[in-house]
Amino acid sequence: MNTASLFRLLTSALALWSCDPGETTLVTSRHDGHTLELIDHPTMPGIGMTNHQPVLKFDGKMVSDENVGFPLLPEQYPGWIVRSYLADTLPSDRTPWTVYVSPGMFSREDFDRLAACFEAQRMQFQAGLDAFPRSATGKLSPGRIARLVYGEPPRPVIFRPKQGRFAVGDNTEIKENFILRPDGHWLLNIESNAGDGLHSTVFAAKGKLKAEQGKLVLEEPFVIDHPGIKAKPEMAGLSDADYLRSFADSTGRPLLSVIRNPF
Repeated sequence: MNTASLFRLLTSALALWSCDPGETTLVTSRHDGHTLELIDHPTMPGIGMTNHQPVLKFDGKMVSDENVGFPLLPEQYPGWIVRSYLADTLPSDRTPWTVYVSPGMFSREDFDRLAACFEAQRMQFQAGLDAFPRSATGKLSPGRIARLVYGEPPRPVIFRPKQGRFAVGDNTEIKENFILRPDGHWLLNIESNAGDGLHSTVFAAKGKLKAEQGKLVLEEPFVIDHPGIKAKPEMAGLSDADYLRSFADSTGRPLLSVIRNPF
């Protein structure tokens, strides 16, 4: 086989490996001339691997393909319209799915029609999510639909320290990110640049918050204990509590004005 033929063969193989398999419609509900569909949208992140992403489409337009969770303090979003189906969400290892319907894409009338389609075959949608295939990466699909919300989904907020504390190997370009999700989960990751386009991320700590009297509170002490990172010599004496106190978001708002550390 000559070089040109080998190149064409390899190109064709890579194209096949990178193609997304076709979508599969799992549930279709029609009500008053409108249609809501639950779709299995598979992608292939690598050779022989398939990830499965649940997608909702209303009248052919995507509504939601992610589960960002429901905020611990929903009173901070007074403009939302919420329909709750919490009675359907049986205990499982999956996080109940809050579906956000964007006012930028759908009218209030559309939201009511979408809800009517869902409620017309609610248990079929829930059963379809119960049986949703697991992705090759082991990532679980969302659990049953717990809420329909007419409003923009809340987004994580990133806080960074006033001064970097850690080193990762010999890397000098370090970003330390405290990522706060609206549903109360938080994550501290350390991003480093080793040069030559090589990047790494160390997940140094994670935990959950709880809501107490309208405030977000750490459930457990903030502790960093990861073998992949070490404190810079000049930061060796800094406690985890003082380190946490140094974080602020892009507007300068301190992290500890958003959450409380009772420890």
